[in-house]
Amino acid sequence: MTDTAAPSSPTADAEFSNRLQASARALAEGRHAQGAEEAQLAIERAQAAALPPADLARAFHLLATHQWRLGLFEDAALTARRALVLWQQLGDPGPACETHCLIATAFTELGLHEEALRHAAAAFDLSRRHGLATREVEALNRLGICHERLGDPERGEQYLLSALQQARALGDEPAETMALNNLAATGIGAYHLLTQRGENASAHAFLRRGRAHAEAVLQLVDRAADAYRQCVVRGNLGEILSLLGEFDLGEALLLQTLSVARDRGYKAVELRTRYNLGELRMLQGRHDDALIELHASLEALRQNDHANTRMRVHRALHQSYKALGRFEPALNHFEAYHAMEMQRLSLQARAQARLMVNRQDVDMALASAPTPFASAPMPLQRG
Repeated sequence: MTDTAAPSSPTADAEFSNRLQASARALAEGRHAQGAEEAQLAIERAQAAALPPADLARAFHLLATHQWRLGLFEDAALTARRALVLWQQLGDPGPACETHCLIATAFTELGLHEEALRHAAAAFDLSRRHGLATREVEALNRLGICHERLGDPERGEQYLLSALQQARALGDEPAETMALNNLAATGIGAYHLLTQRGENASAHAFLRRGRAHAEAVLQLVDRAADAYRQCVVRGNLGEILSLLGEFDLGEALLLQTLSVARDRGYKAVELRTRYNLGELRMLQGRHDDALIELHASLEALRQNDHANTRMRVHRALHQSYKALGRFEPALNHFEAYHAMEMQRLSLQARAQARLMVNRQDVDMALASAPTPFASAPMPLQRG
């Protein structure tokens, strides 16, 4: 799972301010169902009291952030767009950057990679034009994830390494946490992509780097009170360890993640972790157990639009049924996986022209701008 950030700010209206602050506290502590409720009440108060647009925009952004962490990606995108319209009307680039990044995150999870890339690039452009260093770090995070999801994990990793270096130069621990966690997630995504291509050495190298990043960020999140980030980081590390064959440690982390995700309503994390446990059983050769877990995951996914996880579940089901010699269901799940993969590749192909333009713009900006971060690792040039 990947990560993003969210803004909050005080206001003059007491009731609205109390609601907004309660929602922000819930966000910091990972209490997203309660936080979403408080944000919705803040929105209603802002509308009833005709508060300034900036207040309403803050409440929309908070609500969207809670919705995203609850796995309500479509709702998050729609709510964040309402915030973005207000920030654009106000001409406030900082919050607009944050909201662009949030929309990019939601679109990435929905498989709408071209739209995600468009918002990530808009955030980067705004941050550069207005000299917003912290917002630039967030935009580089989103650009890194977009490139990984569009089949270019090497470039995605380089953008995330640039984000990490900038975060450390700024002394911004939340931004450092975000970059490290996204590097861990990119290691997982790159592993699956490169394994399918038969590039096993590169796949495992990505995974080992992902492990180092996950272990580093675990130390950071355990110093804070954010249960969501602690849950996501442990889930990522558990998945990495399972893929590396360290099944006992991986399973312990995944079970811990699943328990917290269920208790706190982190639906996307729960669904992903249930798939991870099924994948772990498959890697152990326990294919009958894997089928039970994977089918339970697939059934739960019917009520949720998490295309990337659903695609991986079908792939794992194909592998387990094939290993058991049950070729008809194996073929059915392969066909389902293949159809989703072809759709993903079609979306990826349509994004390539825009990807090239945005990539050149970002690379030139990182190379030429006179900032303290001009020496940050540059993205690899590829043909």
